[in-house]
Amino acid sequence: MLKFIYDYNCPFCYSEIPMIKRFLSEGVTIEYIPWTMPEDADPPAKPEGYKETAKEALATMMAELELPYRPMRKTDTTLAHEAGFYVAELSPEKQWAYHEAAFRARFGEGKDLADPKVIDEILTGLNLNLQDFHEKKESGTYKRSLLQKYEYVAKEKIWTIPSFQGKGGTIQVHHFKDLPRYEDVKSLLSMETESP
Repeated sequence: MLKFIYDYNCPFCYSEIPMIKRFLSEGVTIEYIPWTMPEDADPPAKPEGYKETAKEALATMMAELELPYRPMRKTDTTLAHEAGFYVAELSPEKQWAYHEAAFRARFGEGKDLADPKVIDEILTGLNLNLQDFHEKKESGTYKRSLLQKYEYVAKEKIWTIPSFQGKGGTIQVHHFKDLPRYEDVKSLLSMETESP
């Protein structure tokens, strides 16, 4: 099992689409863990000029990965995460399709994931029942699930994203130059396949 810790505001998480797809094609089970900055987080400071350098690196990276990319301002991703829990509960085999569609709507098409119409459009595209989602969302179940995941990332001191966890440890990306290669992330799974 590989844990992918992400947020839809994170373009570097979006850049991990090809790697996630590769792991899925190899039969790796992935748990998707939404992230928010823990209150007690103390990540390393970014170097001077990081923002400008990161913008340039993102444009180059997205072109190389052939991912459409529109820089976006941060938005509230709560609704998008709640819908992700709904998909996981109702139709687990559609989880990645949902996450990929949400990332592509956000960074590929420039849509605001705080807009309920955008989330409804994604769920409809996956042939999921909107009325069922809205009724279940109103119960607060998905909000509680989201808060539990936020508590988990705080407990694990996941201070930056994208992050990956497996039995072999955790990789947190503090700087875009530290984005892991496939082999780096695969090494997190190595302890799971080694015989005793």
